[in-house]
Amino acid sequence: MLESEILLEVPGSVARAGPAPLRLPGPPKTMRDTGLDPRLLMDLVAKAVSQLGKAHLPVLGGQLRLPVSVLREVLDAMQAERLVETTWRGETDLDIQY
Repeated sequence: MLESEILLEVPGSVARAGPAPLRLPGPPKTMRDTGLDPRLLMDLVAKAVSQLGKAHLPVLGGQLRLPVSVLREVLDAMQAERLVETTWRGETDLDIQY
């Protein structure tokens, strides 16, 4: 048996060798972790904001399937370039509308 193979046990059948299961990476924590160009991320966020109108941070994250930490980093960069603005800020860090 090869090192990359593991023994699979299926109830009621004979055990057989198969490839090791693939380990998927966890969700990205930073823009860099996504492996995407920062400009592409900004363009995608800008498109989502323009389509949704005023949107809360968790709504944008759900639409783009990005963790809030990554989305926040992108939006901070966009605010620095004056591409997006905060229209409303609530009591918590997640309660922000862009």
